Amino acid sequence: MWRPGFEFIEAAPAKIYGFRRALCLRSIVYRGTPEQPGLVFGLAAGGSCLGRAFRVRRSNRASVLHYLWQREMIKQAYVPTLLDLHIDEKIRPGLAFVVDTSHPQFVDQLSDERIASILTRSRGRGGPNRDYFLECLDHLEEMGVCTKRYQRIKQRLQQPRADG
Repeated sequence: MWRPGFEFIEAAPAKIYGFRRALCLRSIVYRGTPEQPGLVFGLAAGGSCLGRAFRVRRSNRASVLHYLWQREMIKQAYVPTLLDLHIDEKIRPGLAFVVDTSHPQFVDQLSDERIASILTRSRGRGGPNRDYFLECLDHLEEMGVCTKRYQRIKQRLQQPRADG
């Protein structure tokens, strides 16, 4: 959301209904490995979610879609979905990648302690999982999005570890 990786002509806050942001997808490439999977945020069913919508030039749509497919569909863990984006009191269609709950990388109902443990230990091509989570949280807080649960997990990550 904060590093889209493609050229856009406009970015705006957007809200979707029927989906929530959740640490619900095991990452075995960017934030973990098959031996030590990390966790990344995804859109899962239920609730609502505030994020950002990007508008791209019509002439760039095909290349942006190709880029997004290469990045997001690497393990086929998402379902590309057209959703109603609520932007400035208007509803516009937009593409989102919703987690496929039948995919083996989907996880749900992890405890805060388990999530913190995974975030602390995992690292992938994109770097440490802990850094990903904290950076995401910083950007969400800048947007005014904050959940008590993710704040609790952040506090766990910032506590000194018993093993040194």
